[in-house]
Amino acid sequence: MGQLTHTTGFRSALAALVLTLTLTACASGEAATPESASPSPRAPTTAPTASSVPTVTPTATSPGADATMPETLFSIDCDDLIDSAQLADLFAEPVEPSTVVGSQVSTSRGPLSFATRSVGGVACEWNNGEVAIQTDEGFGSYSENPDYAGLRFEALPGAGEDWAYYTDIYPNQDPLACGIAPGGGDAAGFCMSDSLVDDVWIHGVITGVSSDATTAEALQVQLKPVFDEMSAALTASRTAEGPVGAVPTDIVLDGTCEQFMPGEAIQGLFGTAAATVWVRPHGGWSFEASTSSAVGAVPCLMGAATADIGVGHVTWLPGGAWAAELWEPAGESIEVAGLTSDDSAHLACKAQASCELELVIGGNWIRVETYSDDAAGDEYVPTVDLQTATTAVAEQIVVNLRS
Repeated sequence: MGQLTHTTGFRSALAALVLTLTLTACASGEAATPESASPSPRAPTTAPTASSVPTVTPTATSPGADATMPETLFSIDCDDLIDSAQLADLFAEPVEPSTVVGSQVSTSRGPLSFATRSVGGVACEWNNGEVAIQTDEGFGSYSENPDYAGLRFEALPGAGEDWAYYTDIYPNQDPLACGIAPGGGDAAGFCMSDSLVDDVWIHGVITGVSSDATTAEALQVQLKPVFDEMSAALTASRTAEGPVGAVPTDIVLDGTCEQFMPGEAIQGLFGTAAATVWVRPHGGWSFEASTSSAVGAVPCLMGAATADIGVGHVTWLPGGAWAAELWEPAGESIEVAGLTSDDSAHLACKAQASCELELVIGGNWIRVETYSDDAAGDEYVPTVDLQTATTAVAEQIVVNLRS
């Protein structure tokens, strides 16, 4: 498929919500994967209800309190999944464990990068200090980072039903898809592995492999034992069937878009000429989509009801305050009425191109990304200053969740 680059805006976000790190597995036409499709929500959402947009007066906030990380159903540590010498042999340069699991956090998946760990699964990454997917001109624009080298390995328990759904859509998907990036070189190999063991969906992605292999098939032969050994070590460490208990929160999120604000409010906040409403991603399925479904947080897009055009999207992790503490948010702290001393809000904007809001409220982590899509057409370009509109979205979310 060649190197994949997404343009700024809604179309980019729609694809990037699922693609993120797994874009690296599409760097060659030899190994195209079904994760290029966005996920369909597995359950219907509640229709929006009419509501006025209240005026909110900002007040002071402070950083959130310490949060508890969810229990895990596996006793193994990431360091025990693969021998350090074996790991070193896979790359031309040193790789180290990622302190923030998943370099996807800086992309549009945001809080959902921690979804696997949130339901008792395992999420491990080793990399060379680079992020796999980099932000381009705006927060809504992402592309592969050619300097990234690393291995990501995740396990999602309780995924048997989703796995059946995935294999029904992609019955001929190779459990280990490999390729050689265009241009070759001594670190051009990549593979993506997907398998089900009992009810555990095991997903791995490796990029920047140092290998003498000149074909995808040869690289597959080399790396299959690596993924097999890691999977065996993981499944042998299972200590409980689950599910894990939910992290206690002051506010329980119900999984709908309308929990944040009525869909009818979106157009007024952004000042678009055409109607903008809540939209859910559609088409296809993937490991990332399954993790979103597992935590009841299929992303919410703010856009046209019948086209991939819009002004932003919301991702969140129920009970995710523990994960937010592991991630340093972009931007500066802002004041939003209704937040308590355990809540926080941070906002970063790039002129009128894009904004990113990190909100920790009632023990949950919510991210709002907004953008002015230069390909959307005038009727879907915000006329309200984007920082003002994004702050208004935060105010709406707080009002709705605290009411």
